[in-house]
Amino acid sequence: MQVANLEKASMHHAYLINAEQTQLDNLLDSIESVLDIKLQGNPDALVLSDSVLTVDMARSAVSRAGSSSIIPGSLKVIILAFTQATVEAQNALLKSLEEPAKDTHIFILTSNTDVLLPTVLSRCMKVELGCDSAEAGSISDSTKEFIKSSVPERLKTIEKLAKKKDRPAMLELLSGVEMHLSNHKPKSTSDESWLAWRGQVRAVLQAQEYIRDKGAMSKMLMESMALVV
Repeated sequence: MQVANLEKASMHHAYLINAEQTQLDNLLDSIESVLDIKLQGNPDALVLSDSVLTVDMARSAVSRAGSSSIIPGSLKVIILAFTQATVEAQNALLKSLEEPAKDTHIFILTSNTDVLLPTVLSRCMKVELGCDSAEAGSISDSTKEFIKSSVPERLKTIEKLAKKKDRPAMLELLSGVEMHLSNHKPKSTSDESWLAWRGQVRAVLQAQEYIRDKGAMSKMLMESMALVV
């Protein structure tokens, strides 16, 4: 799942994004779009970026998470970007990850997830940063062909994948379709195109979830996705 495709009404309390710190601005833009807020100058937003996650940084995050919103009714958003992290800092951060505060979302951005403790990893939902439209070339040719094809042709493709039980190919196709949708996200959230787009994204994410969990509904959900995208 990509950050840009998260739904504000059903968000997890903590997210892990495996990416370089140079992608911090992209992450901030995505968060602002999803939550419909501004982070710069927002007293309820905390952005901490350094090469190493220190105990002081972790304690600042925990303190902000545990405090009341400065703007009544506002979401508290905490972004931590780093490459290395001390064990002490991660243990300090666990308080907020294990006991989620109301209306608080934590985003951890690091390209070095190997340094994270299993307890930290297990409490974060892993998401990805979407690519810009200029990077659309990373979508495979087979996925582009699938998107361009008619519904009957799409269903034939899914039938072939289902018969082969080729789960990796199914997930690759779904990932490419999700990327395509992210590149064509409507600018306005107040018209029918936005509702249609949200329905398409939900269909893709639901199919991904069942396929990863080896659910029996995989083929049916893939076909549902083919009908709405």
